[in-house]
Amino acid sequence: MPPTAQPPPSTPLPADPHAPEPADTKKPKQPKPDPGAPATLGDVRSLRRWLIVAGVWAVAATAVAVLAFIEARDAKDATNSASNATQADLDRLESKLGKEIDALGAKIEALPTQNQVSQVQNSVRKAQKDANNAADDAKSASGANDDLTTKVDALESQVEALEATADNGAAGN
Repeated sequence: MPPTAQPPPSTPLPADPHAPEPADTKKPKQPKPDPGAPATLGDVRSLRRWLIVAGVWAVAATAVAVLAFIEARDAKDATNSASNATQADLDRLESKLGKEIDALGAKIEALPTQNQVSQVQNSVRKAQKDANNAADDAKSASGANDDLTTKVDALESQVEALEATADNGAAGN
């Protein structure tokens, strides 16, 4: 190729918008359908397809609605059963607490009154005083006992001495 020659274009050039179209590429124009004309076989087939699609969607929507209804019912049953279980637990707890309160009330009733406690305190104080007096008396008695023991020992010694003197005097006579 000569250097001034242009290579053939790799892509076709756009057609001139003002140029007439070739005769073999023209599409025949279809007339607008008359709204009052009877339906054609193509119309019936197209309608049938759309009715099938709409039916499938209706069945799917119904299935989803039924599943949602069943889940809602099951959730309500579960809530009711949980509520009933909770109520039963509360009733059982209330009964248990009532019994414990009654037992505590009985124990409180069995406790002494303030007057009874005062009487017991007075009795304890008197018993302590009496015990202290008894201890003091025991000490005094112990001292007196020691004196009596000493006197008894002295008297026994005197009796023995007198007996010995009497035995000696009788022996000498």
